[in-house]
Amino acid sequence: TNLLHIVQAAASLRNSPHLSKREQFHMLALHYLVNNEHRRALATLHELLEVCPGDAFGLSLALDVASALGDRGGALRAATSVAAYWNERAKRTLTGQTAMPGHAVGSSLIAVGFAIGGRYREAEQIVERTKRKDTMGSPGLAVWALAHVYDAEGRISEGASQLSGYDGIQDFADC
Repeated sequence: TNLLHIVQAAASLRNSPHLSKREQFHMLALHYLVNNEHRRALATLHELLEVCPGDAFGLSLALDVASALGDRGGALRAATSVAAYWNERAKRTLTGQTAMPGHAVGSSLIAVGFAIGGRYREAEQIVERTKRKDTMGSPGLAVWALAHVYDAEGRISEGASQLSGYDGIQDFADC
């Protein structure tokens, strides 16, 4: 009950002028989730992603809520609404690494949204490209995303081997 009171207190700040617009969106989504209004929370997270497409936490929440609702279209909408933003930031440094910190996180989450939405081929291509481009960023998340893509596509054993096989374990070692 203490945790619920803390969450409710945080959600009550959703209209505070001391919060940024991004933070207000997060608190409003939290308010809806606490009140079991998941569809409204997802709609709020979609609005957030239109205003703040670089909010990887917001994208992750939107995918989780859409998945919990069984809303494949909602997950795909969240992923496609931010894909251009993350793609434009896929520039490379002189050493060949992705210049934007966290790029692998955003790209991997987009791939998960594409997989939930049924666009398996595109999802797999995004993750494979992310693993090649950002070897120092978040390879563990990229492997998890690829396992999710395989699982969503019905390739269960391939997904499991991504997480338990030698290559997958190597990628998770530094996470």
